[in-house]
Amino acid sequence: MAWDNLIARVIWLFIQPSNFFFLLLLLGLFFTWRRHRGKAVFTLLFCAALYGLVMFGPLTNWLMTPLEKRFSSYTNQVEQGPYSGIIVLAGAER
Repeated sequence: MAWDNLIARVIWLFIQPSNFFFLLLLLGLFFTWRRHRGKAVFTLLFCAALYGLVMFGPLTNWLMTPLEKRFSSYTNQVEQGPYSGIIVLAGAER
């Protein structure tokens, strides 16, 4: 495996949203364990607020809107015949 691919995978492991929230939660619990109350409260509240904004707030819609407007939606034309098949693209099996 090339080094750039390995580095990209490790970086993505830490910045992937679900893993990022988990790491923030662990950091807040570490601060709690080390008796840094101010840092622990800030980190845990920041993690909860960010999680709430991403999961239940409008952030996902704000991020998806430019992508949805960039490409037109597909509609089947009436004068065309019905679909004759579906092509499924998938990854290679090992």
